[in-house]
Amino acid sequence: MQTIDPRGMTVQSWTALSTFYISPYGSPPKLTDADQWRDWANFVVSLPAIAALNPPRPTGFSDWDAWANQFNRVAQLLVT
Repeated sequence: MQTIDPRGMTVQSWTALSTFYISPYGSPPKLTDADQWRDWANFVVSLPAIAALNPPRPTGFSDWDAWANQFNRVAQLLVT
């Protein structure tokens, strides 16, 4: 799966762009409230194809972009 570098982006922008690449595996909701990024991330890491790769859980991160970087490392292993 192609990933989006989160540097210099808002969490809403990153999730909107990332949703395009995640869409073959499921349909995450649109993130409208930046404070709810963990809910969005929990949905994504629970999608069966992504969950099978043991992605990082967002609860262990205080910053969304730190989680996004770790998530990207795992997501690159997905083949569409």
